Amino acid sequence: MLGEPPVTAQGVFSDVLDRRLPNGMAVWLPNEEFLTSRGRTFDGTGIPPHLRTPVFTEEEFAKNRDSAFDAVVAALRNQRLS
Repeated sequence: MLGEPPVTAQGVFSDVLDRRLPNGMAVWLPNEEFLTSRGRTFDGTGIPPHLRTPVFTEEEFAKNRDSAFDAVVAALRNQRLS
């Protein structure tokens, strides 16, 4: 799947081992690593998006808009079916 065009920028791909420590703190550790065919991982950084739009700006909130969502909808509408 990592060889496909980027569709996310989240940066969380592997399962995570989570534990509570005796002092009440918590720790999360990835317990696997997914690599591209060239050996690159996107854990942490995420896959760079090919559509970039401003999000969570003052103007976006003031107008009750989500330009990232609008950009995705427009891209999907313009996508050619194969």
